[in-house]
Amino acid sequence: MSWVLAVSLIASSEADKYKKELAGVESEIQAVQREIERLGKKEESLVREVELLERQEALISQSIEILRSQERAIQSEIRSIEADMTLAEARGQDAKTKLSLATRLLYVTPRPDFLKAFLDFGSVYTAYRRVKYLRRLALYEKNLIKRLIAITQRLSKLRELKTRALAELSLNRLKLKEKEAMLAKTRQEKERAIERVRKQRDRKEKYLAQLEKSREELKAIIKRLQEKQGKVATMKGVKLLTPCEGDLVGRFGLIWHDKYGTQIKNNGIDIKAPKGSEIKAAAGGKVAYVGWLEGYGNLVILEHDGFYTVYSRLDKVLVSEGAKVLKGTVLGKLGAEPLHFELRVGGEAVDPEGYLF
Repeated sequence: MSWVLAVSLIASSEADKYKKELAGVESEIQAVQREIERLGKKEESLVREVELLERQEALISQSIEILRSQERAIQSEIRSIEADMTLAEARGQDAKTKLSLATRLLYVTPRPDFLKAFLDFGSVYTAYRRVKYLRRLALYEKNLIKRLIAITQRLSKLRELKTRALAELSLNRLKLKEKEAMLAKTRQEKERAIERVRKQRDRKEKYLAQLEKSREELKAIIKRLQEKQGKVATMKGVKLLTPCEGDLVGRFGLIWHDKYGTQIKNNGIDIKAPKGSEIKAAAGGKVAYVGWLEGYGNLVILEHDGFYTVYSRLDKVLVSEGAKVLKGTVLGKLGAEPLHFELRVGGEAVDPEGYLF
């Protein structure tokens, strides 16, 4: 096996090793990117996105190290090729010099005169030695030509190897530049994702704090009304009119809040209906409270015989405090959000679904 072929095989083996390593890392990077794209924008998804971006950052850094190692290997290969080219060129120049000298000697050495040699024994011996010398000189010239051809072919192969290595180095540097840009972008995306998580948590904490405050205010309002009335219903046989026609989109108890990505307790039910839908009294009674509460919007509380019903997120309120209402009396018009309806007995929230008809 020639030296050039050996170098070529070693270089190919090194390149294949780095390419396999890089392909494995690239495959992982693509899998991580697909997972990031699949995620939504809930808080747990944002946290997962940060984790994935950190993984992507590590993978890209790993691919950069592979590319840098590959670059060092290619540069070492180029240096080795250049060193051998220098040696081959020196040997080629030496062969050319020797060939030039041998050619001159071959053509300046007189040819033997065989007739004269035949008549003079001494001339025969001299002619014999001259023929022998010329044959050796011709063989030497022939070997020099073969050597020069081999060196020329070797140099051609080395130049080809160097051209390929330089092209590989150029491509490697382009990939490295792309990966470094990708790494910078991933780090920026990670920082933005971390900031989104922080803001999402801040918004959620503010929302939950405000919701809790509003609930406490509503509870305090109903407690004051309850104390005035001084009566608690058993709710036996009570049937309540569904306050508006629509789809039940939120039940009593723990529910998942999509916007803030957390579980919250729903103290009533939520009914989705077109904006402007009429909101009707679930039972006859008195309008005990009309007002606006953060998280509830426009709010109407009806006092019944020992219990209270709450209607919130109204666009318009069509009744005033102290007014008497019958079951089915229109209290107001629904806004853009679903109606929030609560049933309060003894100041506590009770699931109204079982009492509706």
